[in-house]
Amino acid sequence: MHIHHPPTMAVSAMKCGLLPLTQDSCILGKISYHNYEGIAIDKKEIESLGRDCGETNRVMMLKNHGALTLGRSVGEMFLLMYYVVKSCESQVQAFSAGGIDAVHQIPQATRELVHKQATSFNAEVGKTEFEYLRRQLNNVSTEYMN
Repeated sequence: MHIHHPPTMAVSAMKCGLLPLTQDSCILGKISYHNYEGIAIDKKEIESLGRDCGETNRVMMLKNHGALTLGRSVGEMFLLMYYVVKSCESQVQAFSAGGIDAVHQIPQATRELVHKQATSFNAEVGKTEFEYLRRQLNNVSTEYMN
């Protein structure tokens, strides 16, 4: 899943990247980064996107561009992107109080614990949340299914 959400694009342009400032950012686990090389229509860039993401990371910040999430299901990609969006919104708001020197980052050991806790209790990450959102959308309109 790929988005151009304004706070996410802002964080993607920050030299510090997405920082561990909130529980949401810790849930994401290790984040990959990819340098902006233009619109991803060139085969070489598509290959470099795959290399930069790595074998196990599910979140990639596309520098000066946006974010990308990977998952075993649409629900998992959606839920990870939700956490990316919330994390980026929080970081932009926190930086408005004085930049990187004004924020407290969560220690590495705590980040690892939160990620482990968040990923260990549910094998079908995002399924329940995505089904709930789909039901809400269907209550408004089912035209998207056509």
